[in-house]
Amino acid sequence: GFIMRIMKFCLFFALVYLNFTSLCLAQENFRLSPPIIEVSLGRGGTKVFYCELASDNKEKNSEFKIYPLDLDIDRDGAVEFIEPGKSKYSCSKWIQVEPKEVLLEPGKTKKIIVKLSLPGSISAGGYYSAIVCELVTKKPSKVESGSAITWRIAALLKVTVLGGKLEKKAELRDLFIRTLFEEEEKKNGLTFLASLENLGNIHIKAEGKLTVLTADRKRKGEIDFELGTGTVLPGHTRDFKVIYDKFLPEGDYIARAVFRYGGMKALEKELPFSVKAGGGGGKEENEVILSSLKVNPDELSLKIPAGGFRTAGFTIQNQKMDKVKISASCDEKSEIKGWLKIEPRELEIEGAREGKFLVRINVPNEASEGGYKTKINLSLALITKDGQEELEPQSIGVSLEIPRF
Repeated sequence: GFIMRIMKFCLFFALVYLNFTSLCLAQENFRLSPPIIEVSLGRGGTKVFYCELASDNKEKNSEFKIYPLDLDIDRDGAVEFIEPGKSKYSCSKWIQVEPKEVLLEPGKTKKIIVKLSLPGSISAGGYYSAIVCELVTKKPSKVESGSAITWRIAALLKVTVLGGKLEKKAELRDLFIRTLFEEEEKKNGLTFLASLENLGNIHIKAEGKLTVLTADRKRKGEIDFELGTGTVLPGHTRDFKVIYDKFLPEGDYIARAVFRYGGMKALEKELPFSVKAGGGGGKEENEVILSSLKVNPDELSLKIPAGGFRTAGFTIQNQKMDKVKISASCDEKSEIKGWLKIEPRELEIEGAREGKFLVRINVPNEASEGGYKTKINLSLALITKDGQEELEPQSIGVSLEIPRF
C-alpha cells in the first residue's frame, strides 16, 4: 500500500527524482533513521532532536546536502516534495539542521541535529516537513543534455502543536468499484476504493474494513483495506483500496465500508452491486463480471527429490448458479505427464459450491535434477435445464523442482 511505499523509501532507499516528478530507487545504499519522527510541542516552544545518516557503501566517500522540504501526499498515497512554506500545514520554515553538508565515509554513520522553533502566534494542529539528505554528485566535465538527476532520502516529520483545539474530523466521501484490467479482476477479485477526507486540523490514522453482505443482509465475508500506517494529512483526501478475493457466486450484494480514525464516530458507506459469472453482455452500473470458475491456487509449485512423491490439491469454486462438469487432464505435450495422476478425472460441482481435485506426483528415481513445467487442462461444461453448454477451458500451471543432493 501507499504508506508501505513511504516506509520503504524512508528506511532504506535513496530516491531518484527526475524533474521532481518521477520516482525510482537508487543503486547506492544509504539509510536515514528514524524514518518517521513525531513531536508534540507547545506554541513558542523549541525542541532539538536528531536523525542518523548511514552508508553501506564499501568503497567511496559520499557528500550530502541536508535541508527541510514540505511534503504532500496525493490521493493514491504517493509522496511529493515541494518548496518550504508552500503547504498550509508546513513546519519547514521553523527548522534548522546542523550540519548542512556531510561527508559520509564508507560504512560510517553521521548524526544530523534538527532544531525546531515554533512561533508563539501559530494555531494548534498538525504541521509537517521532511528532513531531506541529497547526494551531491560531481558534475561531469561535459554536460549531457537532458534533465539533471537528484538522489535523495528523507525522514518524515509530524509535529503536533499544542495549546488549542486539536480537531480530528473525517468524512467517508465515496465507495466505488474500480475495474483496472478486466481479466485481472475476473481472476483476482474485485477492487473497491473508499475516499476518506480529513476535515480536521491534524493528521489522522485510518483503519478500515470492507464487509460484503447478501441482498438480504447476511454476512458473506470481510477483508481489511490496504492502509500502511493509514495517514491522511489535514485538508487531504485519500483513496484506500481493498481487493475482495473471496468466493462470490452470481447474485446481488451490498458492500459496506467501515472506517475508524480516532474521532468520535465510525464512518460507514454502502454500495449495492451485482456479480455475473462468465460471458459478457451489457454491463449495468456496478455489475461485475467474474470468471465462471475460480481456481485456487492457480499454480502448483512443488519441490520433490528423485524417487519421491507428493500429493497436492486445488479447489474449484463454481461462481455460476448452474451445475458445472469439469474434466481434468495433464498436458499431452508434457515430458512429465506420466508422473502425474489426477483424481477424480471428472467432477460435477453444483451452482455456488466448490469441489476439489487431488494431484499425486511420483518422481522416478532416475529423474534429472532441475526445473520442470507442465499444466493441467480443465475442460468445462455448464449443465442447465436446457442441456449442456461448453465453457472456455482453463488451465493450472505446475512447477516442479527436483533438488540436487
